[in-house]
Amino acid sequence: MKKIFTLFFALTTLYFVSFGQVDVDNGGFENWTSFSGYEDPTGWDSPNFEAAYASSFVVSKSTDAYEGTFSVKLESKTVIMFVVPGVIVNGDFSYNISAGTADVSGGDPYTQRPEKLTGWYKYTPASGDSCTIVAGLMKRIDGITRDTVGSAVFSAKTAVSTWTYFEVPFDYNSLDNPDSILIAATSTDYTNAMAGSTLYLDKLQLAGGTVGVQDVFEMLDASVYPNPAANDLYIDLKSGQDARVKIINVIGKEVIKKEIEIGIRTKIDISKLPQGVYFIEVESSTEKFTQKIIKN
Repeated sequence: MKKIFTLFFALTTLYFVSFGQVDVDNGGFENWTSFSGYEDPTGWDSPNFEAAYASSFVVSKSTDAYEGTFSVKLESKTVIMFVVPGVIVNGDFSYNISAGTADVSGGDPYTQRPEKLTGWYKYTPASGDSCTIVAGLMKRIDGITRDTVGSAVFSAKTAVSTWTYFEVPFDYNSLDNPDSILIAATSTDYTNAMAGSTLYLDKLQLAGGTVGVQDVFEMLDASVYPNPAANDLYIDLKSGQDARVKIINVIGKEVIKKEIEIGIRTKIDISKLPQGVYFIEVESSTEKFTQKIIKN
């Protein structure tokens, strides 16, 4: 039973390692970029460019912040004769004011699988209106088309006059890791935009979940090579802490154990191991991850 449990643990930790809370890039809206007559949060896009000809901007910097100096204010407005929604996207946003249609693309590189999207908001809706905050975890499947790995959607209809915490879980459609994340927020129901709805946002974060092993290696500045290997396996641990290495076979038996030091390439002789699949487990006092290796 112990061997079965150990094997199950190795398999379930093969590709994923837990992580804590991560800030969305400029999710605190402290950094802003100036354009002709208006500002957008750095790394975010909005309909401000399209509305600029009427000098009516739907996204603006606010000093009413939950944390730090600034938050972002989204306010749907009537521009000439059309309602323009207050929208921000951490990608590229193109809005056709007269048709009321938009094209959204891009996003930030991202390879983790978080449990939830969190943040702080205040909201004043026009009668019957609602705001929405959505995060999509995307993966490019053919160089052009992107598939949705998972998504999280938060929506509110009632007025909230003080900073209020929200969290919403990610719903996953795939076991894949994404390659990017696309986040959008709107102050009004996009299908029936109403002028006057105002949404304040601050401190957007991604919490809990897992990260792919390759990403953990990159974050720790570590590498294991070659893989597959026939005689010698090398481990470079360039940052973090000294660690212990175990090699475990497919029935959960530890076959090799060794200490490794930061900054020193460690060689592990695997020449006497039978050919097959093994798991290399690297553990320090604060971190632990497992990777599959092939012995030729």
